[in-house]
Amino acid sequence: LGAKLFGVSACLVIFFALRTTQAFLQTERSSHLAHRFINILKGFSLFFIYVPLFPGNHPHGLLLTVIIANITILVLSIQLLLKGGLYTKYFVLARSFPTGGLFAITLVFLGFWEVKTGGYFIYQLSSFLEIIFLSLALADRAGLLLREKGLAQKDALEAHQESVRQLQDKN
Repeated sequence: LGAKLFGVSACLVIFFALRTTQAFLQTERSSHLAHRFINILKGFSLFFIYVPLFPGNHPHGLLLTVIIANITILVLSIQLLLKGGLYTKYFVLARSFPTGGLFAITLVFLGFWEVKTGGYFIYQLSSFLEIIFLSLALADRAGLLLREKGLAQKDALEAHQESVRQLQDKN
């Protein structure tokens, strides 16, 4: 039962990680191709919820989807960081922990690495670090949005004042 619940929770975690990435990186505006690809991965993650529930099914498809999703999220995040999206630095760090944890768990799962506690502590540690850095990323993003809002308000006020001056000059 524990393995089945772990599989279902992995599907849900990856679905919401993909959804968070779409919102945080604004893929709908910045890259329609990436946005569509993430939607496909979200569909796969929801499909694979059912795989662990049936006896005899192997989670290879789920594992592959999780790996592809994590790599996609990391690559998109790094691309945005390299384009000058400085608010993504913590997001890149946050997303690197699950990818590293997933890599370690995959090594345990495939038998290449022997961990006495079952390897779940790796997943827990990477999730904990991800939460910390996602919090920092959200704080950076909120600060950026506040600065942008302030600049937009200042520009609107200046434009309004200029319009008033022009109307007064015409009168």
